[in-house]
Amino acid sequence: MNEQINNELPAHLRELVSPTPSGFAKLIAAWAGLDTETQILLHMIKQLRKSGRHYFDKTFLTVALKSPNPYVRYLAAKEFHPYATEEINQLIENDPDPLVRFCKKEDTWDFILSDEFKDSKAFFEMPQEARLASVRSLRGGGEEIAQIISYAVDHELEKGAVTENELLEILADYVNRSEFKDYYKEDIFRYDGWGEYQQGKDIESLWNLLLKVPESISYILIWHLPPEAGLFTGIPDSVLKNMTNSQLRELLYRSDVELTKFRKEVFLKTDTDDFLNSAAVAYNFNLTNDEFAEILKKPENEKYKILNNLKYAQDLSLCLHDALHDILFNGPRFEDAEWPGRILEQKLKSLKSGENGQQLRELRLYRLAKQTVPWKKEKGYLPSNELNFLRNAVVEGDTWETFMSFSKAWEQNRSTQKLEEYLPLIHELDEDNRVDEEDFEDSSQITKRLEEKLSELSSKLRTDSDGKDTTLADAFSQVTAYLTVLQDKTKEELDFLKNQLSGLQNSFNRQKILSVTIFVLAVILLFLLWK
Repeated sequence: MNEQINNELPAHLRELVSPTPSGFAKLIAAWAGLDTETQILLHMIKQLRKSGRHYFDKTFLTVALKSPNPYVRYLAAKEFHPYATEEINQLIENDPDPLVRFCKKEDTWDFILSDEFKDSKAFFEMPQEARLASVRSLRGGGEEIAQIISYAVDHELEKGAVTENELLEILADYVNRSEFKDYYKEDIFRYDGWGEYQQGKDIESLWNLLLKVPESISYILIWHLPPEAGLFTGIPDSVLKNMTNSQLRELLYRSDVELTKFRKEVFLKTDTDDFLNSAAVAYNFNLTNDEFAEILKKPENEKYKILNNLKYAQDLSLCLHDALHDILFNGPRFEDAEWPGRILEQKLKSLKSGENGQQLRELRLYRLAKQTVPWKKEKGYLPSNELNFLRNAVVEGDTWETFMSFSKAWEQNRSTQKLEEYLPLIHELDEDNRVDEEDFEDSSQITKRLEEKLSELSSKLRTDSDGKDTTLADAFSQVTAYLTVLQDKTKEELDFLKNQLSGLQNSFNRQKILSVTIFVLAVILLFLLWK
């Protein structure tokens, strides 16, 4: 450590921190002329290099205690306690800055609370700076802090002896510190039953405090309290049921707060507002295939409202992300499909080899079901050859029910492990299977790609027009429809191109494809206008 410090310090400062009488003398001589930042740096280093002689250390701290900078004085005053002389104590107690004046109250042992925490009335008779100093280095004591704040709400707040802002400062200085979070983190008391019990009592008391304090104060607790600690295994139902929607939103947007059952209850309530719904599904939320099927059976307006709230969910299964993207893309607002598509892509890119085998198989079965019974009510193609056994599982006119039926049939077939290679590829996982523009050389393939690009470009024009004339966008839509009618693909082409849909969407951003698309579009439009 000493060698590292020597290497990092400028050469002209190295002698000043030497743990020798001569180094000490040079430090005292140079001290008054050093800038504040250098004084703080040297003070920190000096504490790492105790000379072993109290005379030298105390003399250095006495010089630092007379610095014009309050923070330098604060650092020195903290080092003096508890062996300070009466003269030094007077300097500290009479310091004009409260940070220095009350720094002795920061000397709190982890498991021994000072007397002011045992007397709430006495605690609030102290100046606010002294209160903050008392909680600043406190690690445990959650139950006592809850009692103190509760006392203030009952007895001090209404008569103006303390303000909401002062209570907020006390809680913020307590819970929003790494020492607090480290103390209450999981397993710190794994082999101490009493410690685990007390940890749980502390955090339970602080969560219950949330309902007692004014709402403006409660958010500091919602943001920083651990959801579990010691023997405390979760936020009490009594707290959850009595929180406001605004409080619940802040809580449910925390990724470390699981509450999977509660999140689903909130989401499935018909009277839940959209903002709270979005928070409920943000993290630690998933639906079963059957639950998703029930949503799809609802009336159109209600169904799309629910699906729109679901689009930001981060932790759905892969096939649910894909289905949500497809349904929203074909719904009233195609742009709603962007988020679930993006989340799926990110998840697939982050997968490591061998991960989520079950979910990947479900995704491939879903894509097979989508080819068999398309969402757009287009003509589908039944599974063939090795996958013939799935033909009996098709549910006419229902893509999702077909997928669930495929999934059930797949589980019941003992030979499916050998058949996985015949399921549609997930090209997002295999760069070698991505499709570039060079792969399309015959007219039917070019027509298909133009249809997809023109459709996307038409939608983009509608979005960008923002209420302006949509004539050009309408013309694009007509051209797209015209190309769709002309398109006559073989079964092999359809299977291949369906599997490469995402590859086409990704390649749309390439400048070359965009230029070709616009050029061909212009030619077709001129032809239509001429006719």
